[in-house]
Amino acid sequence: MPFARLEIRRRPSMALFAILGIAMVIGSYMFVALLAASCVYLPYIVFSRAGAQSEHGWDVLILLFGIIIATTMLWSLIPLREEFTAPGLLLDRSSHPRLFAEIDNIAAALNEPVPRDVYLIGDTNAFVGDRGGVMGFGSRRIMGLGLPLLSTMTVSQFRAVLAHEFAHYYGGDTSLGPWVYRTKTSIVRIFENVGSVRPLARIAVLGVMYLVVTTLLKWYFVGLLRISNFVSRRQEHRADELACLVAGRQNLIDGLQAIHRAAAVWPIYWKQEVRPVLSMGSLVAIGDGLTRFMALPDISEAISKSLETRLREEKTKPYDTHPPLRDRIATVQKLPDDSAMQDSEPAICLLENLKNAEILFAENYVDDIRPGSLNYVPWDEVALRVT
Repeated sequence: MPFARLEIRRRPSMALFAILGIAMVIGSYMFVALLAASCVYLPYIVFSRAGAQSEHGWDVLILLFGIIIATTMLWSLIPLREEFTAPGLLLDRSSHPRLFAEIDNIAAALNEPVPRDVYLIGDTNAFVGDRGGVMGFGSRRIMGLGLPLLSTMTVSQFRAVLAHEFAHYYGGDTSLGPWVYRTKTSIVRIFENVGSVRPLARIAVLGVMYLVVTTLLKWYFVGLLRISNFVSRRQEHRADELACLVAGRQNLIDGLQAIHRAAAVWPIYWKQEVRPVLSMGSLVAIGDGLTRFMALPDISEAISKSLETRLREEKTKPYDTHPPLRDRIATVQKLPDDSAMQDSEPAICLLENLKNAEILFAENYVDDIRPGSLNYVPWDEVALRVT
């Protein structure tokens, strides 16, 4: 059943955060340009006003060093073209009509275009983004959906997660994201490239300039990270709010907790249970095995304790891109609890022909598996047919 199209109240504060993000990008390029100009202009002014060259030619040496650092910083600002690497198995709409119907319904509720590419990924995560183009222009929408999430969520919980991701499209987060990301990577690249001239800074006078430049860059980058991650955390809260409007408050809360539960065991489950069978040329039912693994008494108790500890002790850190789970749930609980469609069916049922989907996923996820070589084995038959 399609969701009704929502009438969503705009929040002026989110527009201010978007403006802040744009200002960060512009300000970063201006800061680096001014710092680069200072590396050349200040030595030139100081020594030109001195009226005569120093006895050992330090003025020329410092000016040349300033030119080198300035050129290095400006060169590092030029955005590099990044090759897109598929994050997982590309899902075909005709092969998984139920899954894409859910995606279409959530997109319609927020009046957003659907992603062009949807990938099945091997993380306990879901994400959306814009890929390709230059600095976001000419890009295409993509979405990644974690197989562990589909395996451990109900359809209702999965809808809430989908709605949260589409809310990032709705809020324009994915449009601004490439600019902020490229700005951060440019600053990092400046650090790396300026670091390559560090051997020249062993000379005492040049070392002072090098120390001043790197210190200013460090302070600025720390401030940039703090501000950008603060904006990111506000965007997550807004996406949670919109997800509640689309899919229901309790479904989102349950979905967030399900993500933590799956994340706590997925790496161990894959390494200890799935990978050994893969090494013998067979593939067990991944989703079914994960739910069984999580239901084991010792594992279930450990997951519950881990969740309780996180809800009790986790605190906001200035460099976190997401708010603590406790804060997200507390904020969501203050929202109105509108009635939402309930579907307790496992979300993994949205993948048609699950056996074939998991085989293709494993072939994509593990590099050294030859396509068509895996023997699919139910968990109840692993001992007899494999080990």
